Amino acid sequence: QSYKYDKIGQLLAVIDPAGKEVEKYVYDPAGNILSKTVAGKTTTYTYDKANQLVSSTTDGNQKTNGNYIYTRTQ
Repeated sequence: QSYKYDKIGQLLAVIDPAGKEVEKYVYDPAGNILSKTVAGKTTTYTYDKANQLVSSTTDGNQKTNGNYIYTRTQ
């Protein structure tokens, strides 16, 4: 396998030995992952204004709203 990264080091794709893209990742300007596609299934992610994950959806069907607890460390 080989890996493709953007200019700031975020993983964009995983490529199998035959040259086929088997995983794909898309990020927003803040560095949050917006979507990932693995084995033909795409999961999209949404974030609040503080860049905290609020939900994910797989192939438009299975929406997962989580109760996430974020703590601030100093």
